[in-house]
Amino acid sequence: MEETGGSTCQGQSPPLSPGSSLNMVLLGEREAGKSAVGNAILGTMAFDQVGVRTRMSVCREGLVGGRRLVVVDTPGWEWFNLGGASASPAALRKEIVRSMRLCHHGVHTLLLVVPLSFSFSKRERHVAEEHVELFGPRAWNYTLVLFTIKDSKQLRVCSVQVEVEGNGELQKLVERCGGRYHALHGQTSRRRDQVTSLLAKIQEMISANGGSVLLSEEVLQLAREREEKQERMEDQEKRKREENVQRVREAFKKESEERMRGGEKQGDTEKSRGQRGRVEMETDGQSPPLSPGSSLNMVLLGEREAGKSAVGNAILGTMAFDQVGVRTRMSVCREGLVGGRRLVVVDTPGWEWFNLGGASASPAALRKEIVRSMRLCHHGVHTLLLVVPLSFSFSKRERHVAEEHVELFGPRAWNYTLVLFTIKDSKQLRVCSVQDEVEGNGELQKLVERCGGRYHALHGQTSRRRDQVTSLLAKIQEMISANGGSVLLSEEVLQLAREREEKQERMEGQERRKREEENTMKALKKEKRGKGDEV
Repeated sequence: MEETGGSTCQGQSPPLSPGSSLNMVLLGEREAGKSAVGNAILGTMAFDQVGVRTRMSVCREGLVGGRRLVVVDTPGWEWFNLGGASASPAALRKEIVRSMRLCHHGVHTLLLVVPLSFSFSKRERHVAEEHVELFGPRAWNYTLVLFTIKDSKQLRVCSVQVEVEGNGELQKLVERCGGRYHALHGQTSRRRDQVTSLLAKIQEMISANGGSVLLSEEVLQLAREREEKQERMEDQEKRKREENVQRVREAFKKESEERMRGGEKQGDTEKSRGQRGRVEMETDGQSPPLSPGSSLNMVLLGEREAGKSAVGNAILGTMAFDQVGVRTRMSVCREGLVGGRRLVVVDTPGWEWFNLGGASASPAALRKEIVRSMRLCHHGVHTLLLVVPLSFSFSKRERHVAEEHVELFGPRAWNYTLVLFTIKDSKQLRVCSVQDEVEGNGELQKLVERCGGRYHALHGQTSRRRDQVTSLLAKIQEMISANGGSVLLSEEVLQLAREREEKQERMEGQERRKREEENTMKALKKEKRGKGDEV
């Protein structure tokens, strides 16, 4: 079918009141099967064929069982923003919300389409919840999870419930929807019965809501308020960034003037430079502890292959850590004398965006190992260096993952965190355009703001590396001064980690007992029904 040029309803009839029509909006990820669901509900090829991407909200109408149905299909969201011709995440969210303009007065139900064959994780649940909540806090009262099952051989009808109960994240999503869910199978012969059952469940939900609708004007007003708030925040962040940049420039200017005045001490400087290439002590935590007053303690955090080991080598001025490309599996500590001060640098394992299984550590084990890095620092750390490749297409998802890992170190961790961008190709950016690159990516801006506007960049250009490291150490010293010389205490972080683990164990125990009780109740009910049939 021909795609519409905008968010318009192609039904030729005049607007219908909610009393004479059943209005529904389809939500879900790309390729979840929303268009196919719309076709199944209306009993005709009303929407584009499967595989054709929905780029704008589209409305179709039809008469089913004597009642007029208004079905709005919306663009599916991507788990990653890959750029290109596709809509940006912000534009995509706006287009999804605009679907409300195609429904007279409001909608009776939001159908959240989820492929049951999809390995549904905590991250996918969070993304789905974020999109439902674009419609406001009342949206959950009108939402029903609609599972699509392409292969009818995959599950028997009676085992859909078992599949849902076997996945904790699916259970939580269904619970947000008041326990409402339904499934559409790929078996065409049974499709009409499945649709009839779906409409019955929707009618039951409408009755529970007293016949009310999720008002279009209410949702659109909330969207306008979010946009205005976002604009105000962006303006404030921009002013704050400009102020931070100006402070850093002034600090650099002051530092340059002091270096010029200290030119007569060039001989001593050359001697200290010669010492930079020598690691005076390498340890996995076995050596006598050093006091924070005599050492600068730092921990490197970042995704796998972000360049953390290379950053550690650059800071210490020698190949202290494994060569690039060798995966760091455990937290490792190296020390060296740089510029007359002892530096303690701890490299940590990088996180994966997905848990691919195999020989790699599980996400839980990986997080524990990252937090254990604090045991390698006497008393605490002065800074967490969050290493991010500037060449990486940084999205909202990557920002959330980075924030989650920083917050493993507790709520005070952001006061000690600095974003360190790595740039492998020195031709990629001029030094002065690093700021432009950061300001051009809203997610990078938000991450830098969480760190109080602190960021630095290390280029691949070896000839300039030492100057870049000197500037980095100056920024770290400025942060230490702002923190009153305090450190992020090791015992504080490790205690928080212990409390998280204990809480998680309690929650898992409660969930396990709840599932056991539910299974026992189901078995008793089944046994009771069996005895009733025998009578």
